[in-house]
Amino acid sequence: MPAIDIAETLKRFAGEFDSHLDGFLRAEAGVPADLAEAVRYAALAPGKRVRPFLVARCCELAGARRACAWAAAAAVECVHAFSLVHDDLPAMDDDDLRRGQPTTHKKFGEALGILAGMRWWCGRSRSWRENTPDRLLDPSRWSWRLRLDGGG
Repeated sequence: MPAIDIAETLKRFAGEFDSHLDGFLRAEAGVPADLAEAVRYAALAPGKRVRPFLVARCCELAGARRACAWAAAAAVECVHAFSLVHDDLPAMDDDDLRRGQPTTHKKFGEALGILAGMRWWCGRSRSWRENTPDRLLDPSRWSWRLRLDGGG
């Protein structure tokens, strides 16, 4: 089996994933522009995208196309972004920088930092629900089952 350059693999994946994530971040009616900008700032910050990579690979290993994993991968990334944005807040670690850039609350203010994190928390279920084919949301149509009884 040939050696895999994981850094290069993650870099290529991050570029592909970020274009899909950008689509999930489309403006929603009724969301103030400054909040939408803060959410996009936090989401599209540079990162390795290890979590969504693992979601996509698990999907592929289960026999599905990578395209079926984008919504779930975005949902996982939403939860991760929420945790980072809220961890940086003054009431928590009070960090000024994340990955060399001003943290969300430093760039947009504490209130928008809190709201941006909460949009991420709420966005994970919207991403999953609205962008996953119905056949994947219906467990009765899955071709495989997780066996909790240890049986084969």
